[in-house]
Amino acid sequence: MTTKQTSSVRYLCASLALLGLAHSAASQAPPLPTELTSEEVVARVSPSVAVVLTGAGAGRLSGVGSGVIVRSDGILLTAYHVIKDAREVQVRLKTGEIYDRVELVAVDERRDVAAIRIPAANLPALAVAPLDEARLGESIFVVSNPSGLTWSSSAGVLSAARPVEEVLTTQRGYRVLQFTAPVSPGSSGGAVVDSKGRVLGIVVFSKQGQALNFAVPLDSVFGLASGSEHTPLPSGVDLQPQQPELPPSSASLPTKAPIVA
Repeated sequence: MTTKQTSSVRYLCASLALLGLAHSAASQAPPLPTELTSEEVVARVSPSVAVVLTGAGAGRLSGVGSGVIVRSDGILLTAYHVIKDAREVQVRLKTGEIYDRVELVAVDERRDVAAIRIPAANLPALAVAPLDEARLGESIFVVSNPSGLTWSSSAGVLSAARPVEEVLTTQRGYRVLQFTAPVSPGSSGGAVVDSKGRVLGIVVFSKQGQALNFAVPLDSVFGLASGSEHTPLPSGVDLQPQQPELPPSSASLPTKAPIVA
């Protein structure tokens, strides 16, 4: 074999080796997230959203909020105002599990976000969507507990990512996500997710109607999940969710005499 032929064989072997390494790396890499239908998004996200009940003492329900599971070892993020000053706290999961022993892990009062812990494991934590991947005008979904109607979903678009001082003159120093999906009292702490089922933010407040709502980007507060506090919150063992008032059935409506022309 000539020197030229030997060089060609070596080059071919090196190329095949590189191709083999590339194929191996590709096979080991996690699959890229794909767009999901709205039904698939809600089905994926709902088990990762919790109901947070708060009480005023003696089992008297004073509020209902939402929380998002961000770590499988029992760490949730919620809006701080949901649990602030509560005399009783209880967390309920979609599986039916109820937790009366809840710990405060960390708080970011400026952003109104708190991390709490329940004594649970192997929970379905949501993947986080980096803020720099958020696309204005993209479809988003909210899963929360508006007015105590548990695990409700709504849809809208991501309107903007803006400095908070453009919305609240009393706040500054961080950004918020503006979105159009309807929310109501009870949605605070709920999940704003993209069409891949990744959580973009935590619902914190709304202004001037149902289409002007705001969330804190989750990647800006995810560090709270690693907080070192172990402050027990008051047990909500006696709390029970309030049953939503249903409209009267047709059978219970008074009948009117027919109008004779």
